[in-house]
Amino acid sequence: QKLKVDDPIDAFAVHGACGAWGVLAAALFDWGKGVDYFNGWSGWSCVQDDNGCVSGAFKQALEANLMEIFIIALWTAFFSLLVF
Repeated sequence: QKLKVDDPIDAFAVHGACGAWGVLAAALFDWGKGVDYFNGWSGWSCVQDDNGCVSGAFKQALEANLMEIFIIALWTAFFSLLVF
């Protein structure tokens, strides 16, 4: 409303904000072995290399998810500008 954008069905609130929260929550609530580890696609086991669980994987996953939110917002803004 402050930006004078007509959004009568609250599409941004549902799809934009909740979608961003879902991407962020996927990294934040990936509880596993410990805070510094990440499960991701591994299910209940942590992300591993030849030496076992990878320490610092949580930070990388959080950064990747934040980058995903940013890229999705840029993609949406770009194509919205083309249409409108």
